[in-house]
Amino acid sequence: MKPNDVYAMPDLDTEPFWYAPSSLLEEAFGAREWDIDEEAARKANDQRIQCHLKMRYSFGEDHSSSVTAVTLEGKPFGIFIKAGHEGRYTQFIPTDAELFKEATRIVDGWRRRPSFDKVADPAEELDNLTFFHETAAIRTEEGFRLIDLRFVGNDGTLIFDETRFLQAFRDFDKVLREIPHDVQMGIDWVKEHKAEIISKAVPEHLRSVTVNAVKENQDFLNLWVATVVATDEGTYAIGIHEDFVTGSGFASGDTLHTERLGGPELFDEYAERYGAETSLPTP
Repeated sequence: MKPNDVYAMPDLDTEPFWYAPSSLLEEAFGAREWDIDEEAARKANDQRIQCHLKMRYSFGEDHSSSVTAVTLEGKPFGIFIKAGHEGRYTQFIPTDAELFKEATRIVDGWRRRPSFDKVADPAEELDNLTFFHETAAIRTEEGFRLIDLRFVGNDGTLIFDETRFLQAFRDFDKVLREIPHDVQMGIDWVKEHKAEIISKAVPEHLRSVTVNAVKENQDFLNLWVATVVATDEGTYAIGIHEDFVTGSGFASGDTLHTERLGGPELFDEYAERYGAETSLPTP
């Protein structure tokens, strides 16, 4: 079939480019649907580029095809083909280089352009660069790092180091592998060692105490094990809910919960109540 055969067909449907499928915009003009300011183009009633649906075929959900001619002020300059499951196969065939170039210029004119009310000073501390979408960029001895905002105090202090946490977990995994299969250590033994893993992730310069909150369920939102950490700004708890005692999410940190308990003076109260270290039974 020739392109002219397609151009000669009657239209099944016609719509301006700004209302066309996103796959046509991306394949023909390299513009995703949200790149185009559709509202502005519609208000301006820009009808110069039209998409003419010429043929359409569908058989069930797995196969549908269509052929669309694209024109500029009534003159055809290309054909868009869409086929396959959910229209995943797409192709644009230009037939007039000059018209296509002019149409691309028009589409580019309707692209959204970012606007900035203020240009940042590169030497200025920016809150939106330091804290963004549950992430913090903090300075460490090794340089800047990105870290989960859960593990940073309100003053920007790192209270939980996930790299130390992962290393401690790997060491614990080696211990598990060395235990004979016929030896059952019990859930309390697992709890105690996971408590140690959490405590090892606390930076060494911070004061911390490991506690078992199952004795007083009002603490730490019913966490079964936690480490209380003190910074110059506040006292924090980092722990795991009892529902995730044996869950695989512990290794990824997804089950960890952090909570600010109060000011820094509160740490001494928790340290006195729970003691210093958790004893770890050996296998």
